[in-house]
Amino acid sequence: MHNNIDFDAGSSAAFQAKLDTGIQDVFTELNRMEVEISRCRAWWKGGSEESFIQSFRKTRKRIEKDLKNCMDDYKKMVRDVQRDKEREEADISRAVRNATQ
Repeated sequence: MHNNIDFDAGSSAAFQAKLDTGIQDVFTELNRMEVEISRCRAWWKGGSEESFIQSFRKTRKRIEKDLKNCMDDYKKMVRDVQRDKEREEADISRAVRNATQ
Protein backbone atom coordinates (compact mmCIF):
# COMPACT_ATOMS: atom_id res chain seq x y z
CA MET A 1 0.00 0.00 0.00
CA HIS A 2 1.33 3.43 -0.96
CA ASN A 3 0.84 5.90 1.92
CA ASN A 4 2.80 8.84 0.52
CA ILE A 5 0.23 10.95 -1.30
CA ASP A 6 1.66 13.78 -3.36
CA PHE A 7 0.20 16.01 -6.05
CA ASP A 8 2.02 18.86 -7.77
CA ALA A 9 -0.37 21.53 -9.05
CA GLY A 10 2.32 22.97 -11.34
CA SER A 11 2.89 19.60 -12.96
CA SER A 12 -0.87 19.22 -13.29
CA ALA A 13 -1.13 22.52 -15.17
CA ALA A 14 1.82 21.58 -17.40
CA PHE A 15 0.20 18.21 -18.14
CA GLN A 16 -3.06 19.91 -19.15
CA ALA A 17 -1.14 22.29 -21.42
CA LYS A 18 0.60 19.31 -23.05
CA LEU A 19 -2.79 17.74 -23.75
CA ASP A 20 -3.85 20.97 -25.47
CA THR A 21 -0.63 21.04 -27.50
CA GLY A 22 -1.10 17.38 -28.44
CA ILE A 23 -4.63 18.07 -29.66
CA GLN A 24 -3.37 20.98 -31.76
CA ASP A 25 -0.68 18.73 -33.24
CA VAL A 26 -3.35 16.20 -34.27
CA PHE A 27 -5.51 18.97 -35.75
CA THR A 28 -2.51 20.26 -37.71
CA GLU A 29 -1.86 16.78 -39.06
CA LEU A 30 -5.52 16.41 -40.04
CA ASN A 31 -5.24 19.71 -41.93
CA ARG A 32 -2.19 18.39 -43.77
CA MET A 33 -4.02 15.17 -44.58
CA GLU A 34 -7.02 17.07 -45.93
CA VAL A 35 -4.77 19.06 -48.25
CA GLU A 36 -3.22 15.80 -49.51
CA ILE A 37 -6.61 14.15 -49.95
CA SER A 38 -7.92 17.19 -51.86
CA ARG A 39 -5.01 16.80 -54.28
CA CYS A 40 -6.59 13.60 -55.56
CA ARG A 41 -8.65 15.88 -57.82
CA ALA A 42 -5.54 16.11 -60.01
CA TRP A 43 -5.61 12.39 -60.83
CA TRP A 44 -9.20 11.34 -59.99
CA LYS A 45 -12.07 12.63 -62.09
CA GLY A 46 -15.72 11.73 -62.42
CA GLY A 47 -17.38 13.00 -59.28
CA SER A 48 -16.66 10.16 -56.91
CA GLU A 49 -13.49 11.95 -55.81
CA GLU A 50 -15.69 14.65 -54.25
CA SER A 51 -17.55 11.98 -52.28
CA PHE A 52 -14.20 10.63 -51.12
CA ILE A 53 -13.07 14.10 -50.02
CA GLN A 54 -16.37 14.80 -48.26
CA SER A 55 -16.17 11.45 -46.49
CA PHE A 56 -12.75 12.38 -45.13
CA ARG A 57 -14.04 15.78 -43.99
CA LYS A 58 -16.92 14.14 -42.10
CA THR A 59 -14.53 11.65 -40.52
CA ARG A 60 -12.14 14.46 -39.64
CA LYS A 61 -14.91 16.39 -37.86
CA ARG A 62 -15.81 13.29 -35.82
CA ILE A 63 -12.16 12.69 -34.92
CA GLU A 64 -11.69 16.30 -33.85
CA LYS A 65 -14.88 16.33 -31.79
CA ASP A 66 -14.20 12.98 -30.13
CA LEU A 67 -10.57 13.82 -29.38
CA LYS A 68 -11.47 17.21 -27.93
CA ASN A 69 -14.20 15.66 -25.76
CA CYS A 70 -11.85 12.93 -24.57
CA MET A 71 -9.06 15.36 -23.70
CA ASP A 72 -11.54 17.72 -22.00
CA ASP A 73 -12.66 14.77 -19.85
CA TYR A 74 -9.07 13.97 -18.89
CA LYS A 75 -8.29 17.60 -18.10
CA LYS A 76 -11.43 17.78 -15.96
CA MET A 77 -10.35 14.65 -14.07
CA VAL A 78 -6.97 16.21 -13.33
CA ARG A 79 -8.59 19.52 -12.27
CA ASP A 80 -11.01 17.62 -10.01
CA VAL A 81 -8.15 15.75 -8.34
CA GLN A 82 -6.26 19.02 -7.90
CA ARG A 83 -9.32 20.67 -6.35
CA ASP A 84 -9.87 17.70 -4.03
CA LYS A 85 -6.20 17.64 -3.00
CA GLU A 86 -6.27 21.38 -2.26
CA ARG A 87 -9.41 20.94 -0.15
CA GLU A 88 -7.87 17.98 1.64
CA GLU A 89 -4.72 19.95 2.40
CA ALA A 90 -6.79 22.89 3.67
CA ASP A 91 -8.82 20.54 5.90
CA ILE A 92 -5.64 19.00 7.33
CA SER A 93 -4.15 22.45 7.97
CA ARG A 94 -7.35 23.58 9.66
CA ALA A 95 -7.42 20.45 11.83
CA VAL A 96 -3.79 20.97 12.87
CA ARG A 97 -4.43 24.62 13.75
CA ASN A 98 -7.53 23.71 15.75
CA ALA A 99 -5.71 20.94 17.59
CA THR A 100 -2.93 23.28 18.67
CA GLN A 101 -5.20 26.06 19.99
